[in-house]
Amino acid sequence: MAEVRTIAATDEISHIRLVGRLDIEGVGTIEIPLTAATVARKRPAIVDMSGVDFLGSIGIGLLVRCAISLQRSGARLVLFGCQPLVQKSLEITKIHAVVPIVESEAAAFELVVVK
Repeated sequence: MAEVRTIAATDEISHIRLVGRLDIEGVGTIEIPLTAATVARKRPAIVDMSGVDFLGSIGIGLLVRCAISLQRSGARLVLFGCQPLVQKSLEITKIHAVVPIVESEAAAFELVVVK
């Protein structure tokens, strides 16, 4: 099972934490809440991935769809805090071409906050 936790939803940014397995069941549970918390807001979004212990292709697809939808709105989605196996899955798929991946929350904020 997976869940979406909203850490902050301001006029400037959406800060989300994902928890659980992003397999077919997990994505089925979080697809609508994640889309509502990110894409529907049309704001830059940072996503804390530290609570995700498995990331399947369907989860990668969801993240890419959200990132592309946000890009169409002129906003960006950035992932941070990935566990090693999740990080490896993301590197293998070369998702970083569409979704930036950084180590820390501070680095994620730097990529999305306009100064």
